[in-house]
This record gives sequence, C-alpha cells and structure tokens, in this order.
Amino acid sequence: MTTETAPANRFQKQFGVPYEVARTKVQDYIRETTFVVLASSDDDENREGA
Repeated sequence: MTTETAPANRFQKQFGVPYEVARTKVQDYIRETTFVVLASSDDDENREGA
C-alpha cells in the first residue's frame, strides 16, 4: 500500500513528490554535512549572504 503525499510547493506540483528513498538520502546528507551560512550588511542596509 502506497501513501501519496500532497504537493507542498510549486516544484512538487510541476515535477511530482520525491520518492521516499530520495527524500531519506537527502535528509541524511543534510543531517551529517557540516555547513556554514555567512551573511553581512553595511550601514546602507545592503545585505549579502552565502
């Protein structure tokens, strides 16, 4: 028995809901990967993020 998940965003509406195996692998990768978000701004409120 397969449980369908409703599309959560425009990409899922266009391309379909990802397979559970793909979703699990991506979640595992994100959970185990070290990453940093850098952001800066100046006095004129110009912002940049990477």
